[in-house]
Amino acid sequence: MELLERLWGETVPEPGQEPSELHLHSAELLSDLLQSRLEDASLEQGPRVNRLANLGFPGAQELLSAWFPAAASLVGQSASVRALRAFLFEHAQTSETLVLWGESGAGHALTARVLHALSRRVGFHEAYERAPRHRLLAQVERDLAAEGGTLYLSYAREPADWEEVEELCEARGARLVVGMVVPREPTLAGPSCELPALRDRFEDLPLLVEELFARAERPGVTLSEGALEVMRMHDWPGNVRELANHVSRTVLTLQSEDVTLEEELLQGLYGLPGQTG
Repeated sequence: MELLERLWGETVPEPGQEPSELHLHSAELLSDLLQSRLEDASLEQGPRVNRLANLGFPGAQELLSAWFPAAASLVGQSASVRALRAFLFEHAQTSETLVLWGESGAGHALTARVLHALSRRVGFHEAYERAPRHRLLAQVERDLAAEGGTLYLSYAREPADWEEVEELCEARGARLVVGMVVPREPTLAGPSCELPALRDRFEDLPLLVEELFARAERPGVTLSEGALEVMRMHDWPGNVRELANHVSRTVLTLQSEDVTLEEELLQGLYGLPGQTG
């Protein structure tokens, strides 16, 4: 443990400081040591490993995926996605209510599930805030009959919407995560994080498309830079959800061997809602 802490201290540079040869050498030793101790993976090390990955240290991204595979579900390396991962690691071990806000389709439920996985709590439950109040509270009481776990409340609009739900969660030792579909930061008292719109993280588009094709059982599909440029001209009002649906529809509708997946993807793009061009 003493060696581990010493390597951590030697590996991570101060904010704004360029990594030195000592930092890089220590990072390599640290990665080797941690890889050999995967069974001892500690959530407390999550923010540290995540920071090393963000700084681009060799082996850090692989180590992050090995220790915390749920974090890899948030596909992308843009600044906004890295900030979102850092937020989740920072709050994974806390019990306070967290609010995830952003446009529809930006990944509220997925992010809540990633947070739950990182927290290593047992039991994930989802409730719909717009259900009649008596049904919502009855569902929450039923789902949280056993103590602990995570409750994700979707489509909340203001703090008053979840006060009673929050009280039930606190009484049963559960963590409440709230999803708000709003275009700008709401006024909140507790910790919250913005889920970036797709048009604000287009640098993640190649990784997202590759991952979505892989999930649609078409692994190894990559797009040309020209195709990516065309896709960036679309404003994607439905965000990553719209992109995922478009990729799935492309795979299902491709009929001719004379048409590539890339050609079908771009051809179908002009039938989507929103602005193109």
